[in-house]
Amino acid sequence: MRWYLSLAAVLAMERDSRALRAVADAVVMSRKHATQFAWVGLICGFFRLMLWGGAFLALLGIAGLLRDLPGGIVCGVLAFCALIYSVFSTVIFMVRQAAYARIVAWDDERQNLPTVSDSPGAGSRSGLLELGYPPASAV
Repeated sequence: MRWYLSLAAVLAMERDSRALRAVADAVVMSRKHATQFAWVGLICGFFRLMLWGGAFLALLGIAGLLRDLPGGIVCGVLAFCALIYSVFSTVIFMVRQAAYARIVAWDDERQNLPTVSDSPGAGSRSGLLELGYPPASAV
């Protein structure tokens, strides 16, 4: 559900729609572009896992080094590590949201592309040139 809500926030912003409509659009879009969203989730999930593992190892290392120091210093160092973890976690979240926004923008661009049947010369060579497609000899 959190995944749909993250995508719904992007859709509500991009399409200026209400919350329930954005959630419904998020469900439709996630099914329509399942591969793209799966890759975004896989890559961001991998980075989150690496961040979590690094934070855990850093915590163990700091705990071992700081056992002889006063409690105030230990609490300060642990709070600093939590701050660093929070910053990197937020960056990963922002990257994921930006990837969602790009997928939504790509879908909107794809829906607005002219088709051959929309052109005056529907299917003729001149109709393709009017749409901006290069001639076959240029490719």
